[in-house]
Amino acid sequence: MSPPPERTVKFGIIGTGRIAADFADDLKHVKRAAFHAVLSRDMQSAEAFQRMHGAAKAYASLDAFMADPGIDAVYVASPNSAHPEQALAAIRAGKAVLVEKPLAASTADAQAIAAGAGKHGVFAMEAMWIRFLPGIQRAKALIESGALGKVTNVRGELSYFNAYDPSSRLFSKALGGGASLDLGVYLLSLTTFLFGAPSSVSGQWKAAAGGVDVSARYELGYEGFNAALSTSLERDGHNVFEIEGALGVLRIEDPFIQARRLRVLKGAAARSTLLRPPAVPGKLLKLLSRLPLPGQEILPFNYRGNGLQFEAEAVAHAVRAGESGSGAAPLNESIAVLKMIETVLSHPASLS
Repeated sequence: MSPPPERTVKFGIIGTGRIAADFADDLKHVKRAAFHAVLSRDMQSAEAFQRMHGAAKAYASLDAFMADPGIDAVYVASPNSAHPEQALAAIRAGKAVLVEKPLAASTADAQAIAAGAGKHGVFAMEAMWIRFLPGIQRAKALIESGALGKVTNVRGELSYFNAYDPSSRLFSKALGGGASLDLGVYLLSLTTFLFGAPSSVSGQWKAAAGGVDVSARYELGYEGFNAALSTSLERDGHNVFEIEGALGVLRIEDPFIQARRLRVLKGAAARSTLLRPPAVPGKLLKLLSRLPLPGQEILPFNYRGNGLQFEAEAVAHAVRAGESGSGAAPLNESIAVLKMIETVLSHPASLS
């Protein structure tokens, strides 16, 4: 007799915003995973989301949602300030929980989530989806294989223009807004994923009218190199992540958080600034990057969907295996990233 098929892991989603919709859509690309229920503060919003994305149930009550025996794992896609309460509710209900980045708006709240998960023996993970992308996995393998030689420099930027709006969660201190918590976490998490914990953390930031950081720069110190990272809500950036080594350069192309294309430069191509912004305009750079130039190798990763399916697949596998944490995105690293942000933002704003 053939073994029984592995069970389908059913997800409940908290929230009905864009990232919640992307996650619901990407679940369709995950084998043995399904969208079971949605929770919103407004029942009409929950039911509209249910119809649009094909969930079995819709809720407006957190208690009723958590009591649903059909939910195996909860995806928390609410504003940052709500993450601790909702994640801990899922943990107490014995449901695995995937918390949209950042894990929480403070290290204290993140530590409370980790402590709760440990106490109840429940799987919990920050939804740092870029760590699970095939392109990021390949980049890590290239670095660890020595293909770039000894790393000498790392640069990364993630900046998207958002007009100042005091009513927006992005500019609300109470809702956990700011460039670092919204965008900078990607830069810091990716750097620690690729290179481990830094030996030093420093930086500068600029304050918005509401007190959150509208832009920030981070410098992480490692043995033999520094990682210079920048993020902003005031402008659109190049949004690439570049690792320079003694033998070559690896670029995770714009936008690096999707990692749909890597570019490896060797020899003269690595030494030239022609293929690296801001030396040339974006459109010309894209044209040059597609040409079969000596010393340049393009590695495409043309996956379907938004890229959230890879983290969802990891969570589903962990639930089936009875795991209590993720090796690729452990909670202690999520907490460490929040500590880096707090370290820099604890100093007075110094950027103008």
